[in-house]
Amino acid sequence: MEPNSDQLPRQISIPALDEAARALVTTWCRAHGKIAGNVPPSQLQALYAIEAQADISMGELAARLGATSSATSRLCDRMIASGLLLRTGHPDDGRLVVLTPTAEGRQLLNELRRQRHRDLEAVLRRMPHEVRAQLLAALSAFAEHATAGEPPAAAQLAAAAEPAVVAEPAGGSRPVADAGPAALCQDGTG
Repeated sequence: MEPNSDQLPRQISIPALDEAARALVTTWCRAHGKIAGNVPPSQLQALYAIEAQADISMGELAARLGATSSATSRLCDRMIASGLLLRTGHPDDGRLVVLTPTAEGRQLLNELRRQRHRDLEAVLRRMPHEVRAQLLAALSAFAEHATAGEPPAAAQLAAAAEPAVVAEPAGGSRPVADAGPAALCQDGTG
């Protein structure tokens, strides 16, 4: 039985919410240390943005990252040197440069997703089914409200994340959001 809105606490403990969010972020970031410990989070964040939009230009990437064109160009130079990114001419306009992940870059993102899903699933399997359903509903509502005031590019990047599926012990499945912003893992720990 769900409590009605009058029975819910009127105030949320921000420190308790902060601690719960830290546990979620720590679990989510654990994959970075296991899979991509040598790739800086800024490069992963750029790679997610590039993957989310086919043939993205340097200027569009800079806007999505909230960075200057020169900083974005230097970031991309490092990613090209490490084999994660290709910079090519636009197929329709040779004056434009477009960015695409290399096969190695795509493989890295896919491995990160798989590892994050395993790490999240390990935690979810220890939780009762009802609590998992409440967690997903609450996080979905939080994500909706958190991106509501963001600029369109940030909201599009958040929406570009593909859903994953976590198997239920009884054989069913439950979707889990797969967010891309690697900036959460700034210190590479998790």
